[in-house]
Amino acid sequence: MQARRHQERALTCTHMVTYLKKHHPDWLKDYIPRQNPGCGYDNLLSLIQDFCQRYGYTHQLACKSKKKVTDLESTRDLFAVLFHETYGAFSDDCVYNVDDMGIQFDMPPRYIWSKKGSGPSYPRAKNIPIE
Repeated sequence: MQARRHQERALTCTHMVTYLKKHHPDWLKDYIPRQNPGCGYDNLLSLIQDFCQRYGYTHQLACKSKKKVTDLESTRDLFAVLFHETYGAFSDDCVYNVDDMGIQFDMPPRYIWSKKGSGPSYPRAKNIPIE
């Protein structure tokens, strides 16, 4: 799983089912008949989703990245070198932490959690004129 994600390839439940069919067919043949009739595949998908959550994988909307991970890592490393060459002479008491910037945009989130059985309601923001 980690190797597939490190190669920037999508990891889906279908890929994991294919892996089980290829590498663990005996386990799969034992698992499906033990489930209620007509629910074997759905229960297998649920088991895979629980497995992914347990090991720190999150369900995300797939999108195309603009750069590869290796390019981003090399850019980060280059920035760190240049930053420390430029600002490395400052002592720690002269450095201020300013990364917590309190900007809020009046846009509702794309996905929200809601109670089971209730609608996906989100309070609308009041229109505040920007001066």
